[in-house]
Amino acid sequence: MTIKAHFDGKVIVPDEPVTLPVNQPLVIQVSNGVTIIKPADGRPATVGEMRRAGVIGAWKHRTDITDSTEFVREIRNREDRRGARS
Repeated sequence: MTIKAHFDGKVIVPDEPVTLPVNQPLVIQVSNGVTIIKPADGRPATVGEMRRAGVIGAWKHRTDITDSTEFVREIRNREDRRGARS
C-alpha cells in the first residue's frame, strides 16, 4: 500500500483517508516523493528527463541500502509477486 502524506513538523499526516485497523502495527518507509516518469508518447524516458525528475540519485542519501543491485533485485521480485496476484 502506498499512502501519500506530509510531515506537519510533529507527525506524519495522510493526505487522504486511510482504511486500516485501529492500532495496526506498521512499518513505514519514507521517500521524498520522487516518482518514475513515463513520457506521454510511450517512449522510454531519456537520462536527462530522469535526472530532471529526480529519479537518478534519488537513493544517494539512503543509509539502509548497502548493495544497490540487491536492493533493486528485491524491489523487482516484490513487484513480480504483486503482479502475479492481480
